[in-house]
Amino acid sequence: MINGNVAIVLNAHFPYVRRAGRWPHGEESLHEVIAESYVPLLTMLHDLRSSGRSWPLTVSISPVLLEQLADPVIAKHFIVWLGNLRERAAEDLADFEAQHNSHAAYLARFYIDWIDVIEHNFVERFGRNLTATIRSLIRESTEMLLAPATYAYLPQLSSREIRAQLEAGALVVLRQLGQRPSGLWLPSGGAPALQTYTRELGLRYAVGTHQERTGISQDAHGLPTVHPDHVLAEHVLAPGIGYPGDGLYREFYRDHPTSGLAYWRVTGADVPAENKDWYDPYLAFSRVEQHAEHFVRAIRERLHAASAHAAEPTVVIAFDAELFGHWWFEGVRWLQSVVNRLIDADDIRLATLSQVYTSLPRLDAIAHEANPLFDTPLIDPLRQRLQQASSTFAAVVRLHPTAEGLEEELLSQAARELLLGQSGDWAALIATGAAQDYAQRRFDEHLSRFDRLIYYIERDEPSPDAENYLSEIAELDNLFPFLNYRMFA
Repeated sequence: MINGNVAIVLNAHFPYVRRAGRWPHGEESLHEVIAESYVPLLTMLHDLRSSGRSWPLTVSISPVLLEQLADPVIAKHFIVWLGNLRERAAEDLADFEAQHNSHAAYLARFYIDWIDVIEHNFVERFGRNLTATIRSLIRESTEMLLAPATYAYLPQLSSREIRAQLEAGALVVLRQLGQRPSGLWLPSGGAPALQTYTRELGLRYAVGTHQERTGISQDAHGLPTVHPDHVLAEHVLAPGIGYPGDGLYREFYRDHPTSGLAYWRVTGADVPAENKDWYDPYLAFSRVEQHAEHFVRAIRERLHAASAHAAEPTVVIAFDAELFGHWWFEGVRWLQSVVNRLIDADDIRLATLSQVYTSLPRLDAIAHEANPLFDTPLIDPLRQRLQQASSTFAAVVRLHPTAEGLEEELLSQAARELLLGQSGDWAALIATGAAQDYAQRRFDEHLSRFDRLIYYIERDEPSPDAENYLSEIAELDNLFPFLNYRMFA
């Protein structure tokens, strides 16, 4: 007998880093997440399908990430990066053996084997194209959500820009995955009035911020918004006391000074980095099963508590995909164990959001307050610069409604640079102080390219070097090849 439903939502996003430098914030940062999160997660889904099991999951993959995962340049660079990582692990192994440190040598061998498995799956199983792999794996029971094309924070955009972000994103999902998204993922919880655009795209609901309990809200002008369960998510996300903070799991914040590999475990929340104990994968992955069992038990308890208000209660749980593997090395195994336990459960139905969202309990209208990350004076210059560029582009588009040839290509590349400048990643990195100089540089690059393209367009005839410049920039920022500037009309 089914006593309740569970909908698991995974959100995957990574900023545009193609050919944007190396470690720690450039393309190599994406390589690391591909190795630790995306390949293991797709391997999990591949194994589930091979075993004949159905996995009703709801997934948002940002269009800018989908484009990068399909890019042969990134795939080529990833293979090179894996080879370099294997060489560094082999050097660690030689050093540890010379030091007669048997446990550290065991860990280095563990990493060499892990790298080989990642490379085998990426090349042999997935044909070096993770977007094509996603397309193959989601055919049966996975439901896709739409995210804005470059993961923009929508409340700070004009209605014209919101439409362009959503339309461009929907075209990417349809072109790359062959699916029309059923709902909308709201980056950073931003929820302006969206009904006009979402109705045109066939979106039935949005996924918003966590609340104390699962439910759905709707204001007078917005889309019905699903709010995931905060209490359940905290079992994983709560700083220090969530599952990833267990002393046996791999420590994220300490790595080898030369190879960059992590050889230590959390040990304890208050233990200084230099005093961390050696990591033991066997013990860590054994602990995963205990935490998976505990989480499924917590789901049952949550459903039981909700049964007083609904005949067939539902909980929605949302996570960022990069948590699994990258931030929490053992997290993919935990998620796989949780999914397997839910599939096997007689009293719980694993479902997609479309299957359950209409039956979710109604919540009072949620006040969509500005996200503090995007409401700080630190990013005022970015916001003002984007508003200026948007106004400029709107005027230029009005003057060139039927551009053709080189002029049309210049306008479409300018639209591409404006979309990239609108990415919420640059503002978030500046606001948090995580990588201010890098984020400012990336923002400035896209807006400078936009300015120069507009300069060429506004001349009576594009100058002789316009075509050369367009060729250079179009190769650097080559995502959304279908993009047409008329989206901003």
